[in-house]
Amino acid sequence: MGRPTNVMDLFRLDDARALVTGASRGIGKAVAEALADAGCDLALTARTLPALEDTVRAVEERGRKAVVLDGDLARPGVAEALVDRASAALGGLDIVVHNAGTLPTAADGSPLMAPLQHARQEDWEAVVAVNLNATAALCRAAYPHLAESSRASLILMSSAAGIVGAPMMEAYAATKAAQISLTRSLAVGWARQGIRVNALCPGWTRTDMTAFASAPGPVSDWLTSHVP
Repeated sequence: MGRPTNVMDLFRLDDARALVTGASRGIGKAVAEALADAGCDLALTARTLPALEDTVRAVEERGRKAVVLDGDLARPGVAEALVDRASAALGGLDIVVHNAGTLPTAADGSPLMAPLQHARQEDWEAVVAVNLNATAALCRAAYPHLAESSRASLILMSSAAGIVGAPMMEAYAATKAAQISLTRSLAVGWARQGIRVNALCPGWTRTDMTAFASAPGPVSDWLTSHVP
């Protein structure tokens, strides 16, 4: 291989096999597009297959393979099944980006923002099921596949909310902090197998999930005041 002609050549991932959860929109869709640009073939997950149509189109326009998998990570056993199906479809896994996550939501799908003392236990448990329990299950299932790869990488999409105080988002913040702690433990525990483990902690990013924070109002004003 010759010398790279530009800095992006240093980050090529040609023919790597990657799984991206929560790939239908927002950060997950952007991650899938970036990995395709770098040369990856992809397994993409979301709760429903139609939600992945735009991401699949973007990946295939870049000349890469896109496998679509549907599954609700709130349900036991789904995380493990998604990993195994992705590995089977791609012939193994080199990269796993776990981006899927949730906030407490109302019946219409809008986020529920409430301080802990007024929040419902069922909302807490729903966030823990997706953001923490499914994360652990997915990592456990991914391990044997990544251990067989010579360039294995696991990335958990945490949040700045896991690092700083996040009033009215206690369940989300607690689970994102747990993801950071899990990342540190796995990075040490899996190092001898050559598996790199990292967490990314985005701040407020304009996506469908955070659209409520873009509207005028006291919540939006408080949140955006913390963005430089």
